[in-house]
Formats: sequence, structure tokens, C-alpha cells
Amino acid sequence: MMINNDQLQVVANRFCAFCVVVIGLMSASLMTGCELAGGMMESYERTKIVDVNAEYYGLENHKVAVMIDAPMDIQYEHSRVVPALTEFITLRLASHCPGSQFLPTRAILAYQNQHVYWPTMDYHDLAKELGVERIVFIDLSEYRLFSPGNSYYWDGQAVGDVNVFEAESPDSTTFAFTNHVVSKFPPVEAVSRSEATEQQIDNGLKLDFTQRTAWLFYNHQRKNSELQDEAKAKR
Repeated sequence: MMINNDQLQVVANRFCAFCVVVIGLMSASLMTGCELAGGMMESYERTKIVDVNAEYYGLENHKVAVMIDAPMDIQYEHSRVVPALTEFITLRLASHCPGSQFLPTRAILAYQNQHVYWPTMDYHDLAKELGVERIVFIDLSEYRLFSPGNSYYWDGQAVGDVNVFEAESPDSTTFAFTNHVVSKFPPVEAVSRSEATEQQIDNGLKLDFTQRTAWLFYNHQRKNSELQDEAKAKR
């Protein structure tokens, strides 16, 4: 049986159409595979534990005092926040800064009570009176357990500037290191007051602020997802 040119053209056209369909299906399959691989890679990156370096190493092998200043309204509403954070941060740093000697919390608090104007003192004089070479001075500007005007859901937040004064510095008004710390607790939204107690939120916020402050001074490990989310929140 002879096939004329018109029939050949029809066969060729059908074959081309078939090839287009096959290539399209292959491309779609490849794209789906790439998307799946990309999603798996992104998931892996977020669950990874990564090493994070300290931002200041100068506490090691020095005598150190941790001092916290807070506005009177914060101290009035949360009477234990300054003593508790002073103790928590001191203990945390003492266990992670090799060779350092930290002034006991009770000595710090006693000095602050006896010298109520200590935040206005010359830092050289303050370091000399305390007998230390480094002062970790934390200016706590905010400490709350729920948002203003919404007392139905817990929304704890602590904000402070963490500064370090070096006693050998020629300038008594300049810090060798400073960093802004923002801590939130609970880590999830819409936790009602019936789902958690005030003590649980208060303790959780103190511990989270302590951890974020202490991380500035020693190498540590964190979840990559936390670092990514924090970086996104700062944008």
C-alpha cells in the first residue's frame, strides 16, 4: 500500500504533537521533583543545629559584676525582677566564662540598696569600689507580662540594653560592648490567662531574657529556624 505525501504529513504532525505532550509531562515531573527537593532542603536547613559565636569574649579571666537598672514603675510592679535577673544572669555567665570571678548577687544587691544613685556614678569609681575589672550593666527598659489594654492573653516581653564597661578604659563614659536584647514569652501567640499562671509566664520570661543576654558572651548552639525567624522579624 502506497502512502502519499498528505498521509505522511498527518503522521508527522501527530508524532510532533505526541513529542510535545511527552516533553511537557517530563518537564512537569522534573519541576515537581525540584520543588520537592527544594522543600526538603529548606526543611532540613530549618531543623539544623548551628554553632553561634559569642559577640564579646572579654569577660573571661576577669573579675565581673552584673548590675541591672530598671525604672521605678517596673520595680514597683515586678519587685523581684531585678534581684532574680541579677542572680540568673550571674550564675549563667559564671558557668560559661572560663577563669572569670563573678561578684555574688547578694553583694551586688546590697551595694545597690546602699548606693541608690549608683547608675549615675563614674564607672571607674564604681568598678574600683566593687573591686572588679568588668561591669555588665543592663538597662532594663521594659518588662511586662501582657500587652497594654489586653489582659486576656499572656504576651510577656522584656527589653534591655546590655553594656560592658572595662575598668582599664581611659574613658569612664564609653562602653566596650553594647547590644539590644528583646525577649518574648510565651513563644506562641494567644495563650489565655486560663491556660497558664502568672508565675509560669514570669519565670519563663526571666529565663528567656537571661539566656539571650548570656548568649552574647559565650559560644553556643541554636536551632537554625529560630535564627531565621529572628532575622525575619528584624527586617
